[in-house]
Amino acid sequence: LPNSEIYPSSWLDTEGYVPCDADLRVKGEERVFVVGDLRNPPAPSVAASCGDGANAAKAAVELLEG
Repeated sequence: LPNSEIYPSSWLDTEGYVPCDADLRVKGEERVFVVGDLRNPPAPSVAASCGDGANAAKAAVELLEG
C-alpha cells in the first residue's frame, strides 16, 4: 500500500496511489512529480523507483529550462 496520507486527496486515486503522466507529473499539476511505489508501477522495486527518480529529475530540468 502506498504511504500517501500526507498528500492532498485530490491527488490520489481510489486506492491511494498518485496518478501521473508519462513525464511522472502528478495529474493536474505541472510542477509536481511522483516516483516509485506512490505511482502504482507495474513492477514495484527499488531499482524502478531509482529509475523513476532519474526520469523525474530529467523532466524537471527540461521544464525549468523551457
